[in-house]
Amino acid sequence: MSSDKTKLKLAVGQASRAGIKAQNQDYCGALTPNGYSLFHKGAIVAVADGISSSQLSHIASQTSINTLLTDYYATPVSWGTESALKKVLQSLNSWLYAQTRRSEFRYELDKGYVCTLSGLVFKSNSAFLFHVGDSRVYRIHSGQMEQLTEDHRYGNAEQSHTLTRAMGMREQLDLQVAQLDINVADTFLLATDGVYEWLSKTEMSSILIEYQTDMQKAAEVLVETASANGSTDNLTAVAVSVEQLPVAILPEFQRQHLPLPLPAKLSVGQTIDSYQILKVLHQNHRSSVYLAYRADTDEKLILKMPATDFKEQAGALEHFLTEEWVACRVTHNALMTHYRNAVPKQHCYLALEYFEGQSLVQWQTDQSQTSLTTIRDIVRQIAAGLQAMHRMQMYHLDIRPQNILINTQGQIKIIDYGSTRIEGLQETWQHRSDETPGELQYTAPECLLGWPGTEQADLYSLACVTYYLLSGTLPYGASLIRQTSRSGQRKQTYQPLTERGIDVPVWLDYCLRKALHIDPNYRYTALSEFVYDLSHPNPKLMNGVRPPLLEKHPVAFWQAVSAILALIVLLLAATHPLIIDTKTTGPLTTTSVQSLTQEGTHHDSYRND
Repeated sequence: MSSDKTKLKLAVGQASRAGIKAQNQDYCGALTPNGYSLFHKGAIVAVADGISSSQLSHIASQTSINTLLTDYYATPVSWGTESALKKVLQSLNSWLYAQTRRSEFRYELDKGYVCTLSGLVFKSNSAFLFHVGDSRVYRIHSGQMEQLTEDHRYGNAEQSHTLTRAMGMREQLDLQVAQLDINVADTFLLATDGVYEWLSKTEMSSILIEYQTDMQKAAEVLVETASANGSTDNLTAVAVSVEQLPVAILPEFQRQHLPLPLPAKLSVGQTIDSYQILKVLHQNHRSSVYLAYRADTDEKLILKMPATDFKEQAGALEHFLTEEWVACRVTHNALMTHYRNAVPKQHCYLALEYFEGQSLVQWQTDQSQTSLTTIRDIVRQIAAGLQAMHRMQMYHLDIRPQNILINTQGQIKIIDYGSTRIEGLQETWQHRSDETPGELQYTAPECLLGWPGTEQADLYSLACVTYYLLSGTLPYGASLIRQTSRSGQRKQTYQPLTERGIDVPVWLDYCLRKALHIDPNYRYTALSEFVYDLSHPNPKLMNGVRPPLLEKHPVAFWQAVSAILALIVLLLAATHPLIIDTKTTGPLTTTSVQSLTQEGTHHDSYRND
């Protein structure tokens, strides 16, 4: 960080004692990283407490703290803090539970790898609380002390008590998680029952306030006082004081690029940073896109440059730099990635891999006829790319035909990440621009009203693209984007493909209807479900509507058609004379006369005049 005012500063003190017990089953830890990690992941403090019935509990406590402090910082910076904590701790919980199940205590879980775990992640201007068990987290704010956690146990201090939740106790972890706004001078205490059961809230508050400038001393005094009061358990206390909160800033990645000069529009043959411009691919008021060539590596690449007046457009340059942030981190075949051999930049631009293709808009125009199988394959590829982004908690929010490239082999690339919502960065900064992300016609209805984009928003946009590829139109026309309220949006009517004369199965239309629902709560919960239902009839979507017999029971349909045709033949035979040309069929024999008589179609003479 360029200035101390941009940093989060904490004062942390830790103390842990075995007390009167032979072994200390408590464990605590704290980590305040520097620079990039502090900004994107924050600082973390935690305590773990073993249970007296287990001789393995100290291993669980130590493993929980060490694993947390290591694995949390290994999660992608694009993940939100709560999501990262849940994934790390669920994985850790599963490991502890599995260790117990493999041990001699597989049927006595209270003797296995079990412990409590409570902690805080301090990130930007928030604290993220995570807790399971009966360790406690307190906060002193404006002189008042409050308990932030609930005790997951039954019983009380005077009686024996039993944990109802703990790390390693069950296969699935039931974790308490909360996000808190914090202020300078807020003080936090993390303590095990060996401390808080032997000190009143007033005593703990007084000690923390008295040693506000020395958190290490505060932690030690808390443990010593509880021990002097007769504590019969292990004693652990972690004291934290918030000394400084960061000012609102851009991510470091973006701040590093802001000072770079914006390049002027380039022409074919010009060079910038060893890249020669081969072709101008696209230019508008926001950016210019070029096909470039690098002679020393004999490679083609794409250069995207912001318009020269970007600095006068609030938030526009931030969106441009967000695109580079995302492109540097995605790796899927369906996602446009950062040019791997980029040279040090002297100007502000984005270097991307070269993909020879055309937009879906141009591709759709060039196609005389597109098969449903081809469209399904395109949608499947787009969905796979979006799923890769969603696993990193990044939401594209600008899926439209113009942002999908396709080559002659049918492979696709998703481009343009300028509107992408990155969950992990939402906790530390916000775009200054109030513009709705993406092109409005393909934007999810909730985003048009200012709601944050999610997986459901990308699903809606993908379904919109699918509808467009099938029909060349949009499911709600242009009226949806003019609605400024939820009630107005709900009045819009989905236009079935079948009513537009598009030859698709009825069940596929119902699949699109669900994915394009105005309310995101009624859409598919996952992209994979939508992709599957595009190729497989889902009876649950019909909602009492009977599909044609040909789709529901094709064998029965053709049997019924055959029966009707047979009946028509019999009726025609009974009501119309049978004319036989003896010139071509030969003279009638006794056998043939008898046969005709049996059929009820015999006549005295047969002549074709």
